Amino acid sequence: MIDAIGNIVVFGVSHSGTTILTRMLGEMGWRTDRASANHAEDSVVAGIDPILVRGQAQAVSEGREPLSYEPSAEMVDRMHDAISTLAEPWCIKNPRFVQTLRYWWPVLGKSSTLLWIRRPMRDMLGSWRRRGAAEKRNILAGLGERRLEEGLEALFRLAEEQYAWWPGRKAALDYERLVAAVRLFNPDRGARYR
Repeated sequence: MIDAIGNIVVFGVSHSGTTILTRMLGEMGWRTDRASANHAEDSVVAGIDPILVRGQAQAVSEGREPLSYEPSAEMVDRMHDAISTLAEPWCIKNPRFVQTLRYWWPVLGKSSTLLWIRRPMRDMLGSWRRRGAAEKRNILAGLGERRLEEGLEALFRLAEEQYAWWPGRKAALDYERLVAAVRLFNPDRGARYR
């Protein structure tokens, strides 16, 4: 199965289930060697994406569209190195892919499947509030000074656009289906993810 699917890019707005899904795929055999212990984010990609997001924010501050930002040749080389050094078959995730996915296409492209995990907005919002995530992390950087709800809605719309745009292999998974699968083996654990 892994050979047929190949490498996987786990895609979704923060608090949509990307960490759970990435860890599950890692247990199933996909390589997640550089995944952080707390959020399962690829450590090298996580160091590059904030630079891309800042570039988008700069474009917006100049009155341009976010995707008008073009990374430097040096940045593109860093991105290529980040992906080419992964042991295959790999699985990576980073919630900032919602904002930066198009920049990564040249290096992720044909060798990977985009797997989008979707979660209802009200549930993501509840998770952000329960965990105080808006205060702890600046995941909404580049979207301006919006309220949390507006920022999450903007990220969700951007995720829809990026998913529709992705020219390679792709699939979508609803968060509730993932929770139902967890409950099959551990009902108490599945209840935690509501």
